Amino acid sequence: MPDTPPRPYTAVSTPEVDLVLLGGDIGIYALARAFHEKYGITSTVVTRKVAGPVADSSILTTVELGMAASEEDMVAALLQVGRDKAARPGGTRPVLLANADFLVALLAAHRDELGELFHLPLLDDDVLEAVADKATFSQMCSEIGVATPRTVVLDFEGGTAPEVPELDLGWPVVAKASRSSAYNAVSFPGKRKVFEIEDRAQLLDLVGRLTEAGYQDRFVVQEMIPGDDTSMLSVTAYVDTQGRVTLLGGAQVLLEEHTPGALGNPAAMFTTDLPEVFEQSVRFLHHSGYRGYANFDVKIDPRDG
Repeated sequence: MPDTPPRPYTAVSTPEVDLVLLGGDIGIYALARAFHEKYGITSTVVTRKVAGPVADSSILTTVELGMAASEEDMVAALLQVGRDKAARPGGTRPVLLANADFLVALLAAHRDELGELFHLPLLDDDVLEAVADKATFSQMCSEIGVATPRTVVLDFEGGTAPEVPELDLGWPVVAKASRSSAYNAVSFPGKRKVFEIEDRAQLLDLVGRLTEAGYQDRFVVQEMIPGDDTSMLSVTAYVDTQGRVTLLGGAQVLLEEHTPGALGNPAAMFTTDLPEVFEQSVRFLHHSGYRGYANFDVKIDPRDG
C-alpha cells in the first residue's frame, strides 16, 4: 500500500489573539512560529536590526529601530505599536514577550506604562530579581539543599575594581556576569558570555577590563565542573498561576554552542527522564515563587555524583 502523502499545513486564524515580540534572534522567531502554528496569527517584532531568522518571514511583520536605538527608544516604539493596535476597530489587547534576560528586565522596569496597552506575563519584581541573578540563585539553592558549584562573588558596585581574594576553587575556574541584563550594557575586547580562567593573572586581567569598560554589577567566579558538552542536562518546566508545576521535560545535551556570545546554549539534545533532577527543580520553583516557563542547565559532577 503506498504511503499517504502528508497533508499541507494550514494555520487557522484566531483574531482574538495578537502578539508583539521585542528582539530579533532565533528565539523570537521560534515564538512567532509557535503562535502562528497554534493561532494562525502574524506577530509584530520590534528589533534594532532585522536580520537572520526574522528577515523575510511571512509569519511576522517587523519594526526596525536601528542599531543605535537605546532602551528608551525600544520602550517608545512598543508604546507606539500598542497605541496603534488599540486604535484599530475591533483590535484585541496584544501579548508582549521578550526572549533575552536584559529585554525581560526592560519590560519589567516599564511594566506600569506597558501594562496599559499589553498583556505582560512577567514575574513579580522580587522573584525576577532573585532568579535572574546568579549569585542570588546559588544562595537560594543552598537554602533548600540543591547543590551548585562553589562560588565567589566579585562586586563592581560604583564601577570600582573589587579586591580579588585568594581562591580555593582550583584552576581553571569559570567566570560570568551575575546578571546578563547588566552585562549587556558594557562592551570590551574579548567579551564572552562565559570565561574559562586558567590562573590568577588571567582573573586579574578580566577584572581590569571589566572595570575599564564601566561594569557596575556583580561577577561570579565558580569552580570548574569536569565534563564535555554531553555531561550537560536540561530541564524545562511550566508553573501555572496557582504555583503548580504542570510540565516537566528533561534532556541530555549532545552538543552546545561554542561561539563567544552563545557559549553553553544547547544546539542538540535528546529527551530523557530525569526524576532526581526534576525533584530538585520543582523544589526550587516552589521555594522561589516562580511562575511561567523555566529552564535549568544541570551538570552532574563526575567526582562525587
